[in-house]
Amino acid sequence: MDRSALVNPERRLPVVALPAVPGGEKEPLRPPGRRASVVALVHGGECEACRAYLEALASRAEEVREWEGRMTAVTEEAWGEAALLPAPLLEQIRLLADPGHQVAGACGVVIPALLIADRWGAIYLAHEAGAEHRWPTPEEVVSALRYLAIQCPECEGEAY
Repeated sequence: MDRSALVNPERRLPVVALPAVPGGEKEPLRPPGRRASVVALVHGGECEACRAYLEALASRAEEVREWEGRMTAVTEEAWGEAALLPAPLLEQIRLLADPGHQVAGACGVVIPALLIADRWGAIYLAHEAGAEHRWPTPEEVVSALRYLAIQCPECEGEAY
């Protein structure tokens, strides 16, 4: 056994279903399929910095889909209380509610944070934005998705 796995266990997105906003129907955080996950853990609808970041991410939605990514915003407010994002934004980023902070707790991050996980749920990037809301740029998000999309799980770079 690789001892590094004992010291630094691989973090994964939790297998949970959270209420969708709007509506409240539960949806899996990790949807089935081959897509990587971009998960923004954001403050409630009143946080302008979080909303602005989601708008910046939504502007790159076509590139995210091109590199087999799916964007999800997880708000800390209950679905009935969450201020709704504009309809065009909800078409690009699905919004789930997690008032109990299940996702942040399972991933070991503090809200606001950005998680990027591969198609199997292994977290490739976990970035805490902090009180200053210093997020990775949308270009960095697309670059991370591009990297994940071209990885070969069979060889893991062994050919070089």
